[in-house]
Amino acid sequence: MCAVVGVFNIENAAQIAYYGLFAMQHRGQEATGISSNEDGKHHLIKDRGLVTEVFSETRLKTLKGNMAIGHNRYSTAGDDSILDAQPVFARYHLGEISIVHNGNFTNKDEIRSELIQKGAIFQSHMDTENLIHLIA
Repeated sequence: MCAVVGVFNIENAAQIAYYGLFAMQHRGQEATGISSNEDGKHHLIKDRGLVTEVFSETRLKTLKGNMAIGHNRYSTAGDDSILDAQPVFARYHLGEISIVHNGNFTNKDEIRSELIQKGAIFQSHMDTENLIHLIA
């Protein structure tokens, strides 16, 4: 299930992402999150709960930039935990990255084992975190 939204090249992109997530609230009620990008700097808010519970007008104003991605979570894999809320954010040698993903990788466990053997450290139980390590 879940809901995924992306906004590009629009002033106050996080506000538009908020409305998109609100419209798709039925796709996931466990957690919600938005990551915006302002000149390469990522701003992230995510938490357990509904879109209207997590985002206030004040909180949305902190998500600056003309790009944003968002996610409403309905867990089919991983845990029902704030650690498994999206977007997933990381800093790595090329800068900062935020990603959202809807779906399940059939080979998640094999990929995760290989990445851990190479030194990767995981914070969550969801397969989306594999993508961060593969990109890095």
